[in-house]
Amino acid sequence: MLARVRALQLDGGNAWYQIGKLQNGRFLCDFRQEWSSVFSWKFHALNNDVSQNGQRLTPQQAMDKEFADKGIPVDLRPQLVGDGPAAG
Repeated sequence: MLARVRALQLDGGNAWYQIGKLQNGRFLCDFRQEWSSVFSWKFHALNNDVSQNGQRLTPQQAMDKEFADKGIPVDLRPQLVGDGPAAG
């Protein structure tokens, strides 16, 4: 999926994922659970989010913060939306 997103030059912001639990060799998910979405890399690159201590966040830090705030495991970020724009 990520390869196709890159081939289409998308940032993954339009992709939807269900996160399930592996039980007895099958991935199970409950479609009745709460869901959320995250902003695109372009938004994070242009938004210049500010952390609690007043410092600017990189797009990667802002995306990680949004994942954490919404209860999405941060370690899944690279697989779900890629590495993002080069920090600069």
